Amino acid sequence: MSERKSTSTVVAEMGFSSLFLYVQEALGYSEAQTYERIRACELASKIPEIKSKLESGEMSLTVVAKLASHVKREGTSLEKTKELAEALTGCSVKKAEKILVGEATHHEWVREKITPKTPEVSEVRFAADEELQSLLGRAQELCSEPMLAEVIRAGLKVLIAKKEKALGLVSGLVSGLVSYDKEKNEAIKYSRTIRMGDRREVM
Repeated sequence: MSERKSTSTVVAEMGFSSLFLYVQEALGYSEAQTYERIRACELASKIPEIKSKLESGEMSLTVVAKLASHVKREGTSLEKTKELAEALTGCSVKKAEKILVGEATHHEWVREKITPKTPEVSEVRFAADEELQSLLGRAQELCSEPMLAEVIRAGLKVLIAKKEKALGLVSGLVSGLVSYDKEKNEAIKYSRTIRMGDRREVM
């Protein structure tokens, strides 16, 4: 019987200098995803229970990767890791994340941040509690809209229109900036500029 080759040997024979490069370049994962998957494989090799759950499909590679990241960050013991593996068995990624967050002692709070990605597009990050997540989910269902950005865009348009109307900043005639005077038989153009007196009154 031939001796089983090590992972590094197999990767080298495929033309890659490291497992990291193989996962990133051959499998097409990002740098962060590559680190997660390598940690997942390392964890599975240490704990037979996790390896068998991966092989049977009881745990997905992504869930094991999340567990591996948690173990590394928290310095979780082997026995505790096995307990968490049992708790995560059959869980979706979202449910697994909630369980691990509940077990965490080191919480990474997301600060509200807007990061430009292109001249026209920016990435917006903010923390969402359970109520906000529920509202966003319900809005997606009602609008049949898979993109959260579009749900938020639609909601903000309604909110802004409502607030501007309540403050007297807009009227129905101004919506198109042009109306029509029947008595004078001529078009009326409206300015977007709010008079200073009106601003003071609103304030």
